[in-house]
Amino acid sequence: MDQFYYGIDGTGPFNDAEYAVKFRNSYVNLFGREYSWTKQGYDRGPSRDGISTKSKGSDAAKIIELWMKGLQAKSGTDEKNKPLVVLAGYSRGGAAAIHACNLLRDAGIMVDGLLLFDAVDRAVNLSDVERVPWNVRTVFHARRNAATDSRTTFGNCGTSLAIPPSPRGLRAGTYRERYFHGTHGAMGGVPWVAPVARPVRPVTALGVAKALVSPGGLPGDVADRLQTMQHNAKVAAHDPVVDKISEHVLFDTEVTYQQESEAMAQVGHWMRAGLQMIKNSRYQNILGRPASIKNFA
Repeated sequence: MDQFYYGIDGTGPFNDAEYAVKFRNSYVNLFGREYSWTKQGYDRGPSRDGISTKSKGSDAAKIIELWMKGLQAKSGTDEKNKPLVVLAGYSRGGAAAIHACNLLRDAGIMVDGLLLFDAVDRAVNLSDVERVPWNVRTVFHARRNAATDSRTTFGNCGTSLAIPPSPRGLRAGTYRERYFHGTHGAMGGVPWVAPVARPVRPVTALGVAKALVSPGGLPGDVADRLQTMQHNAKVAAHDPVVDKISEHVLFDTEVTYQQESEAMAQVGHWMRAGLQMIKNSRYQNILGRPASIKNFA
């Protein structure tokens, strides 16, 4: 059975070379490389303004349609010859992937699985992505827990699965979501990395005196230097307050770097298991036996 995969990643650096480095091991990217897909496509995430979100979803749908047409020309339209179709999207890329599924629905193409990594809709020209369309058989959505205070202005999209219209006689799909105590970055496999503490020099009375009498050395400068030294010392000692991740200059999250690492690993384990279930389910359907759905929250 042929297997098609297309992933759309999250927003990142504008420069493509920098983006490729940062997102090389994102889950959307990794899942395209970790498995033996017959056809595999990947697109970097939309821009911060959200304008390109819709077009990236449209591009994904067009590519999958071309893959399907090529396969039909080679193998026909028998149900057993239909490929496994999986899409994945992180952050704004999740909204783009949902849009692609909407277009595939209109083209009469079923999607076996949709993997969403904290999907958010921050596009100015996109609608109908609050729910996943009914042509998707199984959805797994990894979401950040609201208690993390991560990206508090980012609302999620794709938080439910539409019911298929009854005249088609299609079985309702399955939607599963799970919350993790990590930042928005950890959900996509691009976690925040703890800063490397600089060597801390001891603050001595002689050092303070030298600063006070040196040209331009003012009491305010000394206070700033002392504060910086104390901050570095806390980082070096892994102070639990300093260790909390700041996604913005003014706001700390409620996630430590250790929790970030743990959450990222948990997301990867859960989503890989979900992808395996999607694959097993398709094989079991071809054989006429129900697939196992154990071990999923």
